[in-house]
Amino acid sequence: MLSRKPALVVPLEFPEVLNLPKPLVDQLGAASSLAFTRLIVEQVLRQILPVDDAYRAFIMFRPKERTSDVQQWLAWTRGRATLEWNEGHDQPQLLCHAISFAFDEGAERVLVVEPSCLEIRRSRIEELFAAMDENDLLIGPTPDRRLYALGCRRPLPHEWLLQAFAADGHLPVTLAELAERAGWNFAMLDDALTIRTPGDLAALPADVRASLPTKFRHALAVLEVAHDDSQNRTTSY
Repeated sequence: MLSRKPALVVPLEFPEVLNLPKPLVDQLGAASSLAFTRLIVEQVLRQILPVDDAYRAFIMFRPKERTSDVQQWLAWTRGRATLEWNEGHDQPQLLCHAISFAFDEGAERVLVVEPSCLEIRRSRIEELFAAMDENDLLIGPTPDRRLYALGCRRPLPHEWLLQAFAADGHLPVTLAELAERAGWNFAMLDDALTIRTPGDLAALPADVRASLPTKFRHALAVLEVAHDDSQNRTTSY
């Protein structure tokens, strides 16, 4: 069993055309959509995976049949994260299993982060772990009322997740209401974007865009997706 320290959990669906957003595939085509999705995931992982022993990290991937592909793709994360197959048939089950797995492995607190949120970095991860000194639950909402982060000091009841995901458009608020009823201390974090299509990049805060590494910007340019449609001009990332 691992020593009791915080654990970062990253749920990951192996990128395949059939599970990509339809608007993304319509805009970029199959091959470029896959490349774009992988690029976003890789950049987020580079920003959030630990570089020391401050916390552990688990990349909880699916489907199991793509294990060898995931291992090959993310071989560079070895030493910074543990690759584990996630179990479940829907989002509540997958999230519940990923959180429970980390606690079973000895985590004292768990933070789940979506691998499409470019606004999260290691410094913020450590701040959120510290915030759990006073909060049983941290809820990170996206502008469209999904989640980019979820932190907890104990496993979340599966029933909570079932109710929250069933509350279309009200997932973060529903979780907060359930936590309040149960007497949990909780905090609602500031909104942050998850990147699903190229258009989402233009909506990132200016400081986040400016901090993205040159190699990442060049890769976007190769895919011809670094474009701000609202300004009708190419955006400098």
